[in-house]
Amino acid sequence: MIKVIHTADIHFGMENYGKIDAKTGIHSRLLDFRRALDFCIDYAIEQKVDLFLFSGDAYKTAHPTPTQQKLFLQCLLRLYKAGIPVVIIIGNHDNPLSFGKVNSL
Repeated sequence: MIKVIHTADIHFGMENYGKIDAKTGIHSRLLDFRRALDFCIDYAIEQKVDLFLFSGDAYKTAHPTPTQQKLFLQCLLRLYKAGIPVVIIIGNHDNPLSFGKVNSL
């Protein structure tokens, strides 16, 4: 039996509502999205899954800020350290509209 966790559409960058967190300097909505992804990752690690599948739309736009990229990568590094392979499928929000440009993932 192969155990797979699948998630998508985290949309780091949706920063409407919320405010800047005084402790971290990061927008509270980004921290909300990180907690949501961390919840999935905690479950994957706890269940000792064989594969973590992220099916796109890590970011709201194809041009994430360095902070948004850092938060996403910090989450994925936890899976790497746990020895869980990650497969990422590019979503429409991750892809630039112009031909030849690199996607955000």
